[in-house]
Amino acid sequence: MAVVHMKDLIEAFHSAYATYLKEALTDTDRRNEVMSHASIWTASMGPEKIDAYLAVTSANPRPGNPKAPSK
Repeated sequence: MAVVHMKDLIEAFHSAYATYLKEALTDTDRRNEVMSHASIWTASMGPEKIDAYLAVTSANPRPGNPKAPSK
């Protein structure tokens, strides 16, 4: 069994993904291939969608929701 801190895992993934994109986007054919499939692996959201999501989840009194209002 191994213990991995989520922050370390996220940082490692981000670093590897950035390295991959930097290398992949240097070649025109490969760049076109990567970009044609980008919507399968990534999403783009504007701040308004994130704000709307946070507004809904902040009002949700589920246990464990750190944004839920205290009673």
